[in-house]
Amino acid sequence: MNNKSLSWFVVMVVVLVGGFVFYQNSNAPADAPNVTPPVEPPLSPVSVNKTWVVSFDGTAFTPRELTVKKGDTVTWENDGTQDTWPATAMHPTHTVYPGSDIEKCGTSNESKMFDACRAVKPGESYSFTFNEVGEWGYHNHLLASVFGKVTVAE
Repeated sequence: MNNKSLSWFVVMVVVLVGGFVFYQNSNAPADAPNVTPPVEPPLSPVSVNKTWVVSFDGTAFTPRELTVKKGDTVTWENDGTQDTWPATAMHPTHTVYPGSDIEKCGTSNESKMFDACRAVKPGESYSFTFNEVGEWGYHNHLLASVFGKVTVAE
């Protein structure tokens, strides 16, 4: 082989080897930087508290018994023609629901008690949010023979 042919052969080998190496590297997966993907906080259940309505028609509460979840609010609407006063049992002390006591009416504790602490006139309403699980009897303080029950579940 002459020098010119040998040089041409060497150039061809270098080009072929270089092409093979280039081809192999272009098909190899690129080294991805070591990046940790952001961690999304876990989804938490959305608690949606409801408001329930109990109507007073002058002679009875409707519905008389109601089951709600902890954190729900019950609103007593006076749809009758006479005053009403929803309050936890027992008449006349109103002490069955935790923290309630008619003697606390007019104090800073009033908003935490299951007790309207006043006459609810026709067209007015009283609302209370139940945060204690249990069965809570209540009555109309102005007409103690009218009563009902709210059951609070988790």
